[in-house]
Amino acid sequence: MEWTTTLDKVLKLDFDTVIPGHGPVSDHVGPLKFRANFESMRDWISGMARGGKSKEEVSKRLVTEFGWTPGGLAVQQVDAMIAELK
Repeated sequence: MEWTTTLDKVLKLDFDTVIPGHGPVSDHVGPLKFRANFESMRDWISGMARGGKSKEEVSKRLVTEFGWTPGGLAVQQVDAMIAELK
């Protein structure tokens, strides 16, 4: 997953306002928080995948701990995330 690398590049830019494709408009702090949360989530999923947790277990925790929408598009991609992070 190259999100953290991409966000690092974005954070080097000089800007005052962020208008994301999803989520609220924010200032420079928004992408910093998103990056930290994303990295935490990625590391957490990686640990679960390496620990042999099932798609259902990972999906349930993504919904309860990270506020993902049950049955949403992101949850439908859990298999790909698990495979990539093993």
